[in-house]
Formats: sequence, structure tokens, C-alpha cells
Amino acid sequence: MEDENKQEIQDNNDNVQDNKNELHDDSIKQQEERKQQIYAIFQQLQEKNTLEDIHKKTHIALFKLEAIFNCDYEQFDRTIAIGFIRILEREYHIDLEIWIKDYDEYCQTHGLFKRDEYDTHSVGDVSVKIDRYEKRASSKWLNIAIAVIVIIVGGWYLFSQYYEDSPLPNADTYKNTDNSTDIDDDTNNTDTANNETVDTEDNATTIEENVENNQTQENNTTQEVALIDEEIVFSVDDAVSGKQLWLGVLRVESKKRTQHIVVGSLNIKGGEPTLFVTGHGKFNVKINGQDDSLRLNGSSPVYLYYNPGEQIRVVTDSEFKKINNGRGW
Repeated sequence: MEDENKQEIQDNNDNVQDNKNELHDDSIKQQEERKQQIYAIFQQLQEKNTLEDIHKKTHIALFKLEAIFNCDYEQFDRTIAIGFIRILEREYHIDLEIWIKDYDEYCQTHGLFKRDEYDTHSVGDVSVKIDRYEKRASSKWLNIAIAVIVIIVGGWYLFSQYYEDSPLPNADTYKNTDNSTDIDDDTNNTDTANNETVDTEDNATTIEENVENNQTQENNTTQEVALIDEEIVFSVDDAVSGKQLWLGVLRVESKKRTQHIVVGSLNIKGGEPTLFVTGHGKFNVKINGQDDSLRLNGSSPVYLYYNPGEQIRVVTDSEFKKINNGRGW
């Protein structure tokens, strides 16, 4: 009886293993079929366009195009991969959803996906400049500054009114009990007047100091509002076909990550440290329309760093990771 139970358990295990093998074989078969479909799409694309032609039109680096066409998925972060695929779909009117599906399954099977701490957004088309919807944040800070100034001015107004309405000391208070003469009264009145003069001068000095403090606070608030209201303007070089640029935006403190396809130009809200990565290097960047803009003219992707109140600058891959706590894009 015991031998029969062992045999039954062994048979069940064999069946489970057979099912796993069948599923694995089906998965491999499906992957191969997808690969054939993907290669067929890219073969048709390359029958009419050389790799160099595609590079010039999309400004995707040649080695990245080769990796896409060869389904070399380990060369890509998912966000950048999808960005490149969307550009190819748009420029050549092809459907590459099967490439993305195969990419996702490959990464899932090989453990390449990591739990992403960032917020991601799908790539969208951007035409001309985006209106400064961020003004709401600036208005909030401006309203706070105005409220603070009103409170300070109102407080000092009440303070000054209190001193004006307070009764002045009576001269009789300073008279001696033995009927002081008129000269004594005049002397006391003079002392009282001197005291009033000193109080008035002290009040005037205090008010002047507070006015200066208020002006300093107002200037600081204005500077803070100006930094929050900064705009970083990306514009694509006229020599770029289609005037398109893939742009990744990473907010350093919040770790929020977004991506865009810039067509012509794009305004990005400043006011906080931000890292950027681009699909190619043929573009210009300026802050609040300043003349001393950053002008680049290269084919390779570029890393940039922006800190409020400073000019945007190019950084290396290692600097990018250092600012981002050891992480890449």
C-alpha cells in the first residue's frame, strides 16, 4: 500500500513537471513567433530606409537603433525604450506594440524589472510652447507675502493709535505738597515735554527699523517667488528634421519623473533642483528668456542639471547618478 502511494505521488510530480515543460515550450514558441514578426517589420522599414537615414530623421543614436532592431532589450531602461519606439511609430507610421510586449515579457522573465519609486507618465506629443499653468503656485506665494505685509502694517497702526489715545501725564502730579511756585510747574512741564520728545523719537526709530525689516522680508519673498516662477525653455535646433527632441525630466527631491517629445520648443517649470536627459544633443536651453542660453550641437544623448537661481549645465553620467543618490535615469 505504501509503495502504491509513493508511486502515485511520483506520477503526480511527473505530470506537474510535464505541464511546466509544456508551458515553457509554449512560451518559447510564442517568443520566437513575436521575434519573427518584429524582424519582419524592421526588415520592411530598412528596405526603404538605411540605418543612417533613420538616425538622421529620428536623431536616435545608431547603436540604440541597432539594439532596437536586434531586440537587445538589456540596453534600455523601459521609459527610454518606449520613448524611442513611439518616435519610430510616429515617423514611419508603423505599429510596434508587439516589440513593447516582447520587451516586457523578456524583462519579466529575466528579472530586469525593478520596483520603480518614481511616478511615470506616458509620452505625449508637445507642439509649440506650453502655457505657464504653474502661475497658480506663484500666486499662492504672492498672496502669502501680501498677507504678511498687511498684518505687519496693521499691527503697527494699532500700536501707534494706542500711544496717541493714551492720556498725557497731568502736570499737577508733579507738584510738591507745599504749594509749588509757577517756576516749579514750568520746570515739571518742561521735563514732561522732554520725556514726550524722547518717546516720540524712540517710536520713530522703532518704526523705521520695522519698515526696513518689512522691506527686507518683502525683497526676500520677491526673490523666492522669482525662483519659483523660473521657466526652463528647451528649443530644438532648426537643423533637426521635424524639430523633435525626446526629453526626460527628473525632479531631484520628489523623485517625480516625466518624459516629453519636444516639437519646436517646450517650457518646463523651474523652482526646484531638476535633472534632464535628452535623446540627442542638437538643442538650446535658456532660463526665463535670458540671452546667455546653453547651445549644444551633438548627436549623442546629453545629461543636464538645473539648480534654482543658477544657469543650467551639462553633467556627466557619474555626476547624474551622484546627484540622484546613485541611480541613473
